[in-house]
Amino acid sequence: MEKYISPEKFIDLFSFLDQEVSLSCFEKEDFFLLSEKKKKDVGEKILLVAEDGDQIYYSASSSEEIDEIYAIIKKNSRWSKANAKRKEREKTKSTGIYTNQDIKDIYRIQNGYCYYTGERISFNPRTFSIDHIIPVSAGGSFWPLNIALCLKSANSVKKDRSKLKYLNQLEREKGKDWRIERSIVIKEIDKKRKVINENRIKEISDEISEINQKLCELYNKNEVKYHLLNRNDVQLLVDDIEINFPAGFLRKSAAYNNYQYINNIVKVILSK
Repeated sequence: MEKYISPEKFIDLFSFLDQEVSLSCFEKEDFFLLSEKKKKDVGEKILLVAEDGDQIYYSASSSEEIDEIYAIIKKNSRWSKANAKRKEREKTKSTGIYTNQDIKDIYRIQNGYCYYTGERISFNPRTFSIDHIIPVSAGGSFWPLNIALCLKSANSVKKDRSKLKYLNQLEREKGKDWRIERSIVIKEIDKKRKVINENRIKEISDEISEINQKLCELYNKNEVKYHLLNRNDVQLLVDDIEINFPAGFLRKSAAYNNYQYINNIVKVILSK
């Protein structure tokens, strides 16, 4: 089916859900309903997840009900403001999540030293910075694999530069021998950080699988599936409706592992 991503009007999905159930949201991501400009040709309603460009499809059979809800709340929708900011948000969209325990583990594998300079750092947020090795602005994630601890002064110099560019700068300041020695240490840290990353992904996957099992038991007459998609995004499948939550869903809220939150969304969709 052809997809259209140039909407003329939008509807906030969470406002749409709130019309049907009392839904407590940890974070209200921006989901929007596209216009019906080409409804006759497409035969479906299209929902756009504005923050990531993913789309959700509603069958034509539910179009009248969605139209009614749209007519009720369209005046209160945030479409104009959100549409203007969508491209700006896409510049820094990212996914993944790390916890305080991950930070402690990363500090441990770095032996209490700055990832880049090798200087001592104390385990105090006032003295170190949490650096995204691949900058968020360049698509870097929030998974532990992309997290390093460094001196605040080092992070302020690195800014949005890549790991390689910053190490090249340090090599010019400290010499080639320093670079060789530091690269060996960094390589070992990177290996250990992969283990931390795999453990975090497994824990989140297990939590999502537990919710998925509950949903399957409760809605055994419907096709309902909730899972981590490509280790990046969370996807909810309800019969013929596919919801790919936006980048950043994991890190911005605890909703991904809240059963009632996801169950309410499923109930609304199945009630149509």
